[in-house]
Amino acid sequence: MVGKKKHKEEFSELASGTLTTSFVYGEPITSLTSIVVLAYRYSRSKNSNELRNLKWGIVKGGISAGAFALTIKGMGLSVLSFLVGTCAVFAIRKSVSFLRFYEYMRFLKNLKLKFPKFKKELSRRDFLKLKLFTYSYGN
Repeated sequence: MVGKKKHKEEFSELASGTLTTSFVYGEPITSLTSIVVLAYRYSRSKNSNELRNLKWGIVKGGISAGAFALTIKGMGLSVLSFLVGTCAVFAIRKSVSFLRFYEYMRFLKNLKLKFPKFKKELSRRDFLKLKLFTYSYGN
């Protein structure tokens, strides 16, 4: 199950990277294909976690592929432009990972742990009714 989620995120990175490079190099058929693929993935997302993974995959793939394509196009096709583009991709991927970590830290900050009063013996039904974790949707 974990591998499947990772593959979905990598697929959205690939599709958004393809979309970005097709915009940079002006390829309309590839752009339309990428938009259709991303729209299909969006429509098949079942919960907010899949949407979050799709969002971060699009951000990471689009920005890093765009930076690489713009570097290659701007500096010309050379070894130096390839190295600069690769360094830009790694820097952008690291900063996006940090932003994702920041999002999770905000989520954990809003997650509150409540300890209700326990009885000596709890039935399974009573245990399932306990709300140990609550999430505040505000700031």
